[in-house]
Amino acid sequence: MTPTRPNTMRSVRRCFELMELFDETRQALSASDISRKIDAPLSSIMDLLKCLQDLGYIAYDSRDRTYFMTTRLAVLGHWMAESKISEKSYLAIIEELHEKTRETVCVFWQDNLAMKCVASKRGSHPLSFNMSVGDTVPTLGTAVGTALLAQWEDSDIFKLIKKASHHGESSIDEKKILRAINKTRKDGYCCTYDEYMSEVGAIALAVPVMINQWLVFSVGGSSKRIKKEESNIVQLLRSIALEATIK
Repeated sequence: MTPTRPNTMRSVRRCFELMELFDETRQALSASDISRKIDAPLSSIMDLLKCLQDLGYIAYDSRDRTYFMTTRLAVLGHWMAESKISEKSYLAIIEELHEKTRETVCVFWQDNLAMKCVASKRGSHPLSFNMSVGDTVPTLGTAVGTALLAQWEDSDIFKLIKKASHHGESSIDEKKILRAINKTRKDGYCCTYDEYMSEVGAIALAVPVMINQWLVFSVGGSSKRIKKEESNIVQLLRSIALEATIK
């Protein structure tokens, strides 16, 4: 297998940084503005813009020498509109869960052997669990990972456990993991206390978004508070997050 060239990796990274910049600013930008905001050489940015312009993803306005994304990218991902839950709605779900629990609410998506936080809102209690967008936790042995794996076939779970073992995760307790998955399948949600992090409790529920794909919503905070409110939090997760997928 030919190793990926550093210059190629840099170009790919800048391409996505460019798209994220347009998503953040939502306005046309000059090449020099883009160069400054994503901290890249102007010559490299000009090459990237020219390439994306040729492909139809970027448009150039000669009147003020600015660039902007075309709708081609949105069309490219139009099939994702078939998802049962949109970004807008899951952000609204986070807000509602946070308002009613005052705890930290997060949404996770599986990323190989980890669960990556894709959205979060920190709890308003003086002592609150903190999880930022982009942070990851293991898929194996956490509430959010277990909630996801409970939706999988057993054969796929064993493959993931084997893969994790090959990657040096020596602390895997297969029997404990399988017990937690089976309990989650029975209960419909997963809760953990003082396991992944000391004095932190979390309740997680997997929500189907498309065929064989799930988002996992979690409510986390002080173990004492979460345990006391477990039944109420579970009811909220089911009524707010799970019912949001019903069309």
